[in-house]
Amino acid sequence: MPALIPETQSPEIAKHLNDQEVLCVVCLCAAWCSACTRYRAVFDALADAHPNACFVWIDIEVHADALEELDIDNFPTLLLEDTKGPRFFGPVLPYPLVVEQLLLHGKDLPYLSDAFSLREKLCVQALCI
Repeated sequence: MPALIPETQSPEIAKHLNDQEVLCVVCLCAAWCSACTRYRAVFDALADAHPNACFVWIDIEVHADALEELDIDNFPTLLLEDTKGPRFFGPVLPYPLVVEQLLLHGKDLPYLSDAFSLREKLCVQALCI
């Protein structure tokens, strides 16, 4: 299954993320970003390869109100978050091996107490207007 998008698949995202075992993998992008456009197919393929995680594609301009406290300078930006909080938040090279390594070792990464968290917002469908 390709990455989910909040505009049309918010209930499905919430259903997946209400499972405490599911890792949330969010790509924060912008429609005008050529790197993001190229990365979309890669991200969708990663979602297909990792059905036990919830991959979400979020256009930050579509959801600017919900994400107003974010200041993203580089795209694509990736957020990995489990039920305890964010494990990774930052720009990534648009290569599948980068995300594969993060998924493989994500549970070993420390929690980021100062990183932005989206899981709760996605669970309650707060990104959809």
